[in-house]
Amino acid sequence: MVAWGIASVDEKQSPDGSLLSGGLIQGDIVAAPQSASVGPSPIDTPSAPERFELTSLIKTLPQPLPRATPTWHAPDADPVATEPAITSAATPSPPAPPSPEQHAAPSSITHAPAVAAPAFTPFVPPSERLASSQPPPLSNPPAAKPATSVVKRFISVAATTLRFGAIVFASWFVTVMALIALFRFVDPPQSMLMLTKRLGGETLQHEWTTLPQISTNLRRAVITSEDSKFCRHWGFDLDEIRTAMARTNGYGRGASTITQQLAKNLFLWPGKSYVRKALEVPLTLAMEAMWSKKRILEIYLNVAEWGPGVFGAEAAAQYYFNKPASKLTEREATLLAVSLPNPIARDASDPNPAIARRAATLQARMRVQGISYCALTPKAN
Repeated sequence: MVAWGIASVDEKQSPDGSLLSGGLIQGDIVAAPQSASVGPSPIDTPSAPERFELTSLIKTLPQPLPRATPTWHAPDADPVATEPAITSAATPSPPAPPSPEQHAAPSSITHAPAVAAPAFTPFVPPSERLASSQPPPLSNPPAAKPATSVVKRFISVAATTLRFGAIVFASWFVTVMALIALFRFVDPPQSMLMLTKRLGGETLQHEWTTLPQISTNLRRAVITSEDSKFCRHWGFDLDEIRTAMARTNGYGRGASTITQQLAKNLFLWPGKSYVRKALEVPLTLAMEAMWSKKRILEIYLNVAEWGPGVFGAEAAAQYYFNKPASKLTEREATLLAVSLPNPIARDASDPNPAIARRAATLQARMRVQGISYCALTPKAN
């Protein structure tokens, strides 16, 4: 068995009690054999001053640094740090083997506290540090829509618009067809043209009168002037349409029959338009199919415009000649008939020379053509 001890400077002696040659400095460690039969040696039982010096010397010795174990921590708020920081957590080193002095006097030896190793921060190059300090973009720029999606959206909007227009047109067409069927028996209160004038703030003069109460002269004059084949066609005068198109280089002007004019005045709007002409076709056919020629002529003479705010044959006779429609002469009837194409500019009671010549020509034609049988009534004059 070997006993370890530290000899002081003042008492330099060997384990057997003799002084060492050459001397020892304070803190030298010596070893000496120890037998089981011999009692405790002086080094095993140091004196109080020796124990104090030993304790002081141990405190001054450098302590070994504990081994560091890297642990991962969440990155801090520093924008420069692009990777998680690595810190070292101090782990206690394995304890040193106890010395005989610590076994002998454990209460007199104290251990120095462990010193934690400094935290380890990895090196970040300046280029990466500058790049990581740039703030991220607020949002990614919207990607450009492909051309196919724009075309599909346009087609979808166009299809929705066409569908809505088809629904509106179908509703209007059904309503008009129902009114045509109703007006076969019921007198229409007013026409679309009269409604437009009323909404514009114009005062109208209108008085409904039946066909027998309208002079035969006026009926004959209107048929001869506006539609000489009224009693023989089914709504359209094809010969007159071809003649008008050849005369006006493709634009069918002046070829409308009485039924077409009635469809325009009763359900459509004034003015020249191919759309309006196209809408006149089904309405004209429906009126020709549902109404008689006398009914068509009766409604036409009661809704036609004869002057500024003057609608109907009865109101026109009173306005221009101060007499009822049943008392109109042949000359008065022809003056009213030639004013129908432009009733605002032409005055039947005070015609200019051109209107007077037109009226005379119409009067001559009436005598040549005779009486239209479809315009006659039992009570006709």
